[in-house]
Amino acid sequence: MKQPPVKLDSSQRPVVELAIKETCKIRGWQLWTLNVRTNHVHAVISASKRPEAIMSAMKANATRAMREARVWTTDLSPWEFRGRRSICGVKSNWRTL
Repeated sequence: MKQPPVKLDSSQRPVVELAIKETCKIRGWQLWTLNVRTNHVHAVISASKRPEAIMSAMKANATRAMREARVWTTDLSPWEFRGRRSICGVKSNWRTL
């Protein structure tokens, strides 16, 4: 790890949640449920994309949104490289570092 584990605080979690909702809306993906926790995110999304592509878009947009809101100021990513994902809709559980 390049940094200590990340815990999303009360200013970061709503920014991540909004970024995920906006990403789904813009891309036409169905967001069924979303739960942004301090150390991971649960999202159930239906889309005609591979789970890895969906997760990549969510992480990138959530990071960008946190930087724009000035609640994430480091150049490092807050997300763990891998994440668990399964297909049935798309269930993705990605952890912060």
